[in-house]
Amino acid sequence: YFTALKTAASDKPEEGLQQLAAIDHKGFKTLAQIRSAALLAKQGKAKEALDIYSVVVGDIHAAPALRDLAAIRAAYLEADTLAPADLKARLVRFDASDSTWKNEMREVIAISAWRTKEYKMADEMAQAIITDPQAGPGIRQRAQRLAGLLKPLLATP
Repeated sequence: YFTALKTAASDKPEEGLQQLAAIDHKGFKTLAQIRSAALLAKQGKAKEALDIYSVVVGDIHAAPALRDLAAIRAAYLEADTLAPADLKARLVRFDASDSTWKNEMREVIAISAWRTKEYKMADEMAQAIITDPQAGPGIRQRAQRLAGLLKPLLATP
């Protein structure tokens, strides 16, 4: 697994992807799939990445935390194409006060809402992140920036 990661990070990303795809060790297979999807997304191969994330999300033998991670990462990729309501429906299980991924879900929906000019929804999601004491500093800062960009748009009649 670690050798494959090094190869993927070198000047041989395709070889690294092949090595990651060949991993069949129970403890590393799902991690390798998630990493492969991330590398493909970085290369602009969103469809291939989404296909891999979908496999992970549907793998009942994978750790729930990794399945959730794959679902969130897929949603970030789909924020540029799916409507906010569609993303919200897909990610509804993360919309709970005790969800580890609630703020990432909110951010994905905010990004999609921004893209579709649904500024009120984008602001609601950004404000929910900003006011959540459990939000990490990075995601809170991104939400504050988005809220700042939205302010003049919301003031326009």
